[in-house]
Amino acid sequence: MKIVQGVLLSACLAVCVNAAVARPRFLANEVSYRAWYERAMLAATWSNLWVDNTWTGAVAGTEAAPFTNIQAAVDYTDATLGSWSSVSIIIRNTGTDYEGQVMVPNAQALRLVGTNGRPTLVYHGTAPLNTIQSDTNYFYPPAMPPAQVGLENLRVENHSSAPGELYCAAIQTWHSVEPAVTNPPAAPRFGVHDCMFDGRGDKGGVLLYDLKQHPDIEAYNSNLVWNCRFERCTAGVTLWAGKEARIFGNWFVSNGAAVVAVADTNSVYQRAYRDIYVYHNIMAWCADAGCRGGVYPNLVYYNNTFYECGGTNVSFNAGVLGPEGPAELHNNIFYNGSAAWIADMATTNMLIVSNNLYNAMGSATGWEQFGGGAMTNPPDFASQTPGAAEFLYLNDASPAAHKSGLYGGATYLGALPPVPEPGAVCTLLVLAGMAARCKR
Repeated sequence: MKIVQGVLLSACLAVCVNAAVARPRFLANEVSYRAWYERAMLAATWSNLWVDNTWTGAVAGTEAAPFTNIQAAVDYTDATLGSWSSVSIIIRNTGTDYEGQVMVPNAQALRLVGTNGRPTLVYHGTAPLNTIQSDTNYFYPPAMPPAQVGLENLRVENHSSAPGELYCAAIQTWHSVEPAVTNPPAAPRFGVHDCMFDGRGDKGGVLLYDLKQHPDIEAYNSNLVWNCRFERCTAGVTLWAGKEARIFGNWFVSNGAAVVAVADTNSVYQRAYRDIYVYHNIMAWCADAGCRGGVYPNLVYYNNTFYECGGTNVSFNAGVLGPEGPAELHNNIFYNGSAAWIADMATTNMLIVSNNLYNAMGSATGWEQFGGGAMTNPPDFASQTPGAAEFLYLNDASPAAHKSGLYGGATYLGALPPVPEPGAVCTLLVLAGMAARCKR
């Protein structure tokens, strides 16, 4: 019996809004982005529309009379409720896959949420399409904001037979707020969480767009992916050049690479990387790499476990450095893989590295002693049996557990905490019981 550290999933906080704003055909360049967003605040309560692909009666989008396909619900949302509709499209798991691409149009904001289990969304066609797609503002007037999409409790696959780089989901998913709204970033409104993405060996998991926005709202843009599982993807999460992203608490299993952040900034709609944090993730059996990223300002990898990955587990490639901060690598466990990490010599003045554990690696890169606090002890996992409840958790006596002075105030290395000894479990259960009684 053990206490497992979980991820607290925050509900969307209420925000104040006037009536729904009808979508204009375009916004003139001189119109302030701030004014647009302040007119299009999200509603105080998410409206719900329902989808059930086994329903045969009249369709109204309600729980009792749901739509029968997801795109119909999206189209109804956009046509009837207008821009930034603040709608949750509740997708009932019926045991039958939801077929076809889901396209969310520009200046729209909604969530796709699975219920009654985890429904499967899949594209089987011959066209080069992503299964879930945020429309982008590349081909629209520059003041038209892109679609914001949240994904929750879904299984998403892409079976397209078309060649090329395709994904289960290609979206922009803010987790923060528009101007004049006080929601703290710690309480996500959008984001991707509790989803499973299967790339079937030749497709990517999630591509996170980050389209350049006006400086008035730039600081509010942050993509968020947490508590998801990525399997058989060419890359689990791919980031286009972006302002900010947080990727944490995920399992990347048998992918080509787990996280890729190496896109060139080659468009007026894209920004150089900055403020990207990848932490508390398991990267297991990645054939190519755990993480590939440029040495960009504030590209930080910490408290991840790289388990039996091929290639070089972390590759810092030269990027365009700015004044905002260095790239960092802290508190990670590299175990039984090919090689731990490398960087370009020219970038070492912008790297901060500390307290990583390297054990049973196939080859040394020469970078293992860069920084400080490097360890070579066996990590002493509680279990190395896939599927076991304690798989890749640390034993309580692990040399990687009960540490101090680590980056971010962590008390252990790697993604998962130590398993408490039996006595500690009893104490925690007693304390939990006392807390529950105090609440009653």
